[in-house]
Amino acid sequence: MPIFRAISASLRGFTAPTIFNVPCCFVSPLSPPSREKLWRGALNPDVVLSPAIGGLIIGHEVARALDVPFLFCERQEGVMTLRRFPHPGPVSFVVVEDVITTGGSSLEVGSLIEQGGAKWVGTGCVVDRSGGSHRLPGALHSLWGVRFETWSPGDCPLCAQGLPLVKPGSRV
Repeated sequence: MPIFRAISASLRGFTAPTIFNVPCCFVSPLSPPSREKLWRGALNPDVVLSPAIGGLIIGHEVARALDVPFLFCERQEGVMTLRRFPHPGPVSFVVVEDVITTGGSSLEVGSLIEQGGAKWVGTGCVVDRSGGSHRLPGALHSLWGVRFETWSPGDCPLCAQGLPLVKPGSRV
């Protein structure tokens, strides 16, 4: 956590006391140990996919480290789509994100690509803050697992204190 504070990448949030802006922490390509941890071997994907916007940087870097193509999905009228790329076809793929909380965006990406005959072989992220409650199929591979206290809006002590709320992320 010190690296996040050192570069002022943490924000106060609505349902959690701390939300991290992970892309701010990427200052160099993945190191060889990280590359090995992120699926060289057993999963061996043909392509890496990420949801925009949070997964763009890490997804690209993982694909580059694995020497496979990178594609990203983005929302169009609220639905995750492959707007800028053709469907990759019947390939094996991993979904890569910066932070996973519920796994919703990654699940949308994986489901979309599976519809075209591709095989979803893994999901990974830099920070897993799901506490194991993500909705993703199979194991979630992460570089850091962390759990933050969260509250429903009615129980939020930040709300009770009248603090201004910030809601970063891909869902508005």
